[in-house]
Amino acid sequence: MYAYEIESWDELSAPLSFLMPAGDVPIVTVYTNCAAPPLPSPRRCREVDAFVGDCIRGRASPERIALVATGGLSHWGGHARDRAHQSRLGHRVLDHITRGDTVPLTRLTSSDIERDGGNGGQEIRNWIALMGAVPGWKGGAAGLRAGGGVDHRLRHRGGPPVTPAVSYALNELLTDIARQHQMRERVSDEEMAGHALSEPERAALRAGDVGRL
Repeated sequence: MYAYEIESWDELSAPLSFLMPAGDVPIVTVYTNCAAPPLPSPRRCREVDAFVGDCIRGRASPERIALVATGGLSHWGGHARDRAHQSRLGHRVLDHITRGDTVPLTRLTSSDIERDGGNGGQEIRNWIALMGAVPGWKGGAAGLRAGGGVDHRLRHRGGPPVTPAVSYALNELLTDIARQHQMRERVSDEEMAGHALSEPERAALRAGDVGRL
């Protein structure tokens, strides 16, 4: 895959729907390869975003710039063992972020990450990169839930609670539809078949009422 073929999915839509639902703020995306070998080393990810951070701090303009990282801390994507996977890596990553010290994480290999965090754990590169851009910053853990679904959330200390994520089944269905590259106002019962949606979700999709989702 080439850079111009990349499509944005939940890694942008999920956090931005909470941060700026109006979509009225310019966005610059920095993509990290967390899926297909050869994967960049965690150290390299930190170095790249350290450069990004230097560029931001060197700007003469007065605008406010927010840096946002997304990605899993531990999960097995595409595997039946996903929900049963208990995270050692997730707790470790959160601990280093809350202490503002991710240098030890940069020594991890891809094998280390997959062993302790599953194949989705490779996405910790995004968090390591962010910390490289804001040296000395310390985060706060808003929540970590493993088993029966994974919910890894971070906020700045003193920040507001994070809104709970929408259902996995709804996200899965909408992703399938998005991959068809077709605009539509509502979803049929046939398309919803096989997805464990709640009745309110089904009703909203039938009516094309996005505001109820």
